[in-house]
Amino acid sequence: MQDNHFTCGCSNAWSVQWMENDKQTQVVGCTEFTYNYPAELKGTKLLDVELQFCTVHLGLYYYISSTSLVLLTLLASFAYHFLKWQVIDGYYLFLAFLHDTKQRNKHKPRGCQYDILISYNVYDEPWVLKELLPELEVEQGWKLCLHHRDFQPGKPIIDNIMDAIYGSRKTICVISHRYLKSEWCSREIMLI
Repeated sequence: MQDNHFTCGCSNAWSVQWMENDKQTQVVGCTEFTYNYPAELKGTKLLDVELQFCTVHLGLYYYISSTSLVLLTLLASFAYHFLKWQVIDGYYLFLAFLHDTKQRNKHKPRGCQYDILISYNVYDEPWVLKELLPELEVEQGWKLCLHHRDFQPGKPIIDNIMDAIYGSRKTICVISHRYLKSEWCSREIMLI
């Protein structure tokens, strides 16, 4: 190592630290090694220059990353526990927004499969089938979308709801006390 031309910089900081601190290896004459570059440090001994600014203390980075991970885990578990349905609703609202944007960007008139989507609670189904269905479908000739007959079996309910909303020109909500208390009806009305 005696005839080497040393350059002062962070690329050599590890070798200087190794020469000073390694107990198993002895570098003979390391106290006499001098820098050749840059010109203002030419002739300065390697071990005399402070290169502490070149070392990175990883402990701080480990602390920050582990603390961030713990806080993110706590936040995710809090959101899952207390805001689970709001997060799920937000996800499906975002999907609905993307679907709507995609439909708008096609610049084609969208043909609807149904004239009207009827949104109702299962407890209101007798009234819908006996009163509303004959009036709108038989008397007036509208094509209705009813969940009990038009939703695809095996498909997730929220996907069926979104397809029904985007496949219908209009929506009629049969609002009752049970409709307002129903979790799925609340989601359906939020998507409309």
